[in-house]
Amino acid sequence: MKDLELDFTAQKAQEFQEGRKIYQVSELSAEIKGLLQARFTDIWVEGEITDFKRSAAGHLYMRLKDDKAQIGAVMFRNKAIFLRFKPENGLAVIAKGSVSCYPPSSSYQIIVDYFEPKGIGALQLAFEQLKRKLQSEGLFDPERKKPIPKMPKTIGVVTSPTGAAIRDILNVTSRRFCSAHVILYPVLVQGDKAPAEIAHAIDEMNRLGLVEVLIVGRGGGAAIDLWAFNEESVARAIARSVIPVISAVGHEVDFTISDFVADLRAPTPSAAAELVVQSRAELLAKVDAMRSRVLKMTADRVAFLSQKHKTLATALRLNSPERPIEVLMQRVDEFDNRLRRGLLAYIERKRQKIENLTSRQSPRLLTKRVEVLDANLKSCTNRLKRSMLARMELAETRFSAVRKQLSSLKPQNVMKRGYAICQDVATGRSISRAREARLGSTILLTLSDGSLGCQVNDVSISEDIISNEIR
Repeated sequence: MKDLELDFTAQKAQEFQEGRKIYQVSELSAEIKGLLQARFTDIWVEGEITDFKRSAAGHLYMRLKDDKAQIGAVMFRNKAIFLRFKPENGLAVIAKGSVSCYPPSSSYQIIVDYFEPKGIGALQLAFEQLKRKLQSEGLFDPERKKPIPKMPKTIGVVTSPTGAAIRDILNVTSRRFCSAHVILYPVLVQGDKAPAEIAHAIDEMNRLGLVEVLIVGRGGGAAIDLWAFNEESVARAIARSVIPVISAVGHEVDFTISDFVADLRAPTPSAAAELVVQSRAELLAKVDAMRSRVLKMTADRVAFLSQKHKTLATALRLNSPERPIEVLMQRVDEFDNRLRRGLLAYIERKRQKIENLTSRQSPRLLTKRVEVLDANLKSCTNRLKRSMLARMELAETRFSAVRKQLSSLKPQNVMKRGYAICQDVATGRSISRAREARLGSTILLTLSDGSLGCQVNDVSISEDIISNEIR
């Protein structure tokens, strides 16, 4: 038991300390950091991002985890600015970097130099993230898109001055309609400086206000070559443009963020020029077609109005005031004949009655009776004749007065005194007041010997009529 006892005397303590190395905490942390960096350099780690946050200085802090463990990771600003997509929690990535130790907390972590989404390219993910962001802000809504002018006199183009896009656009505009002017704002269309130049060019074109429509684009290429048109700065420059913008990037199968934000997407730069500049031959064909339609419509209208004029003239003849007068004249003649026949029949009946009475009386009394009756008959006959003559004269006088009055009111006689019948050609209605005529309308004046087609250039209303209406 004595052998097991510890000897804590000063000599024994000194001998114990001389046989071991004692580290300071900072020294141990630094040595661990060196070992980790020497052992784990340029490694690839697969994991899911969690606890992601971005510092005010632009550094990215996160943890990478799988179903069994997790490790801290940091990407410093000088590396983070080159990321094409935005890291977020729950995103599976493959990171490249080195393992190091953070001395203040004595925790090891991965210093990330590069990472990419797992299962999807970084460019595609950046494209989808920016697309969702701008769509949620309403930059893709059809309501905010501006109409493209039909025949612009000046066309702005933002593209490379040496690329195929500007040559194609100039060829199409010169072939389809030579009077259209093209103003080129030269920019880089690929590379790190291209997005800033393109956005600045769009803003400058709006500030100058020299063009009516703006074509922004370039010819075809790889996805990375077209990436300048997927940048947020370019998309927002297109969205705030007052000038209508046509996006013409790449080939027909290529789609960029600019295509969704622009007011119109063209599959190629040549197609953009064809959408903006209408063909001279097509315009002339449209003009000829419209001219033919106008001539046909005019001829049909003239034929319709001519037929309508004939119909109205026939209706006027059938409805002339002479017709009622002629009917009244026939009725007067009919009444005269009936009266004459009635008087003769009455006289004949009286004569027969007298003869019957005469045959019944003695010759003497009959002679006397006949004389009396003959005297009465003569008296009645004379009175009846005078009365009938008076009635006939009165009827003839009235009939003459009515006939003269109707004759004076006959439209042909009225028009002979300088009057005319005024009709609106468009509606066919008669015009009796000045206010019923419309400026610029065509009216038909029917005179005693023909008709006149006139156009209303001035309408004046009598001051007496206006004052009476005011009262």
